[in-house]
Amino acid sequence: TADCGRFCPQTCTVPGGTCKQVQWCVAQRCDMNDTRASVLDQGTGLSVAGHALRFRPCAERHLGCAPRGSSIALAKYLEHQDAECGGAGVRGRTVLELGSGGAGLVAIACSVLGATRVVATDVDDPHVLDLLRGNLTDNLADPVPGCECSYCRGGAGTNRTMPLVQPLDWLEPSSAGAAAVREELLMVNGRSTPDLIVCSDLLYGSGTAVAALCTTLARHCGDCTTVLFCYESHNAESVRAFFASACDVFAVIEDVPREQWHTQYRVNGIFIKRMQLRPAVSAPRPALAPSLDEGERAVSERFAATGAKLVKSCDVRGRFVSAAKQFATGELVATISPWAVSPCHNVWSRFCARCSSYNPQARVTCPGCGLVAYCSAACRESDAAVHVQECEPLSKALAVTSQDPESTTVDCARLALRALAVKKSGTPIEYDRWLIMLSNTENKETTPAQKLLQWQQMANAAFGRSSDADLLLRLTLKVYYNSFCLFTNATDSDEITGFGLYPEVSFLNHDCEPSVAFSFDGVDIVLRAKRRAHR
Repeated sequence: TADCGRFCPQTCTVPGGTCKQVQWCVAQRCDMNDTRASVLDQGTGLSVAGHALRFRPCAERHLGCAPRGSSIALAKYLEHQDAECGGAGVRGRTVLELGSGGAGLVAIACSVLGATRVVATDVDDPHVLDLLRGNLTDNLADPVPGCECSYCRGGAGTNRTMPLVQPLDWLEPSSAGAAAVREELLMVNGRSTPDLIVCSDLLYGSGTAVAALCTTLARHCGDCTTVLFCYESHNAESVRAFFASACDVFAVIEDVPREQWHTQYRVNGIFIKRMQLRPAVSAPRPALAPSLDEGERAVSERFAATGAKLVKSCDVRGRFVSAAKQFATGELVATISPWAVSPCHNVWSRFCARCSSYNPQARVTCPGCGLVAYCSAACRESDAAVHVQECEPLSKALAVTSQDPESTTVDCARLALRALAVKKSGTPIEYDRWLIMLSNTENKETTPAQKLLQWQQMANAAFGRSSDADLLLRLTLKVYYNSFCLFTNATDSDEITGFGLYPEVSFLNHDCEPSVAFSFDGVDIVLRAKRRAHR
């Protein structure tokens, strides 16, 4: 039929042939039997590794609400490779999916097949992302009713890794979504690029979108990243445009032989390419000195001004600061200014949000939220560009804490909101300082469950279900593990007046006999050698 001609590489000539509206015709000329046709019709009867899948209905088909031919072929290819390689395909790897759509089939397959972390992305459209979250929850959060796989029979569905849903706009490579993707991967495997990027049914639309897709792939690829790119041949112009751009970026672009595909899903007109980024030309690195990412290099350069350096090791030490020269006792190592400072919950009315001065006398309070104080009208005016970003969210977030939770819960949330306000205010910074800090969320024993729940509630209250809420929760966890207490001499006791976030200082490892000590010059941290430190 005429409708089939757009999708099927072979013209349908069977009288009365009907289009299933999922890119393939049910006619035998399409090299598909009725069983596979029904599977490609909204994923009916589809399973991965014996795990039965189900997908929520959606009237808007352009949102990718149903599994498409290329996404099904790619998911079944991954399943086949997992079986053939004895679990060495996706298992234990970090995966990023671009253009997950509302179905999220490939992300679900990667989670079922044992990926360590899966990040599912798509355009920042609430309808698409809500549908995607729903399908992930239906298939992974709990055992699927009627599914006979070992996972669901044993009731162990809740142990599967739930993919992170993150908005990602290809046309805005420096967006908060892109930064959140890199940070999530950094937390899991120590680098901001995934082991595997999976893409399916993305070659459509204008040349601008195709070029942006290629740029996005390049930005999220690393030397160790493999891209599996599955597409259909129904838009030849987009295919040619994409691979013309990809040839300038990727050193390896090769077909995945159909012999390696799942035997029942070797469909004509669908192709899978394996791509790898062109490695950067650099000197060989020692085995215990992996490369620093962009933010870590900026930190190393900051320390290098006085003769220290940031080291990244593969052993148990992780990342730490090392002497690049010999330091004499008392010699200055570095002076670090805070990214953000906020008051302790019980002294906020005596703490200037702009200059961080502490004074028991009356203060100028923000007339909007009534939760931030200043030492003068001049300080309030100077801080207006930052505080306007936190004023309303702060009121909404702290309203959730009316039950008086533990004080550190409030203090961490306040500092995280302040840090986010600084980031959103347009304050010029050399790099995304929040990306370099770890939140330790992979260690469930040290992540306080009650605090995590309260912080999630506060983030949702502040920003609703949005990327800002996700970012605030991530920042709050980083604050919990990385912030420093500020003290005052204005009272007879060592009273905690506030908290500061110093990402660079977080790289200094703990030692019972430290070689460096820190003190405060106002709110700046001054690092000096406590004893002679050798290179």
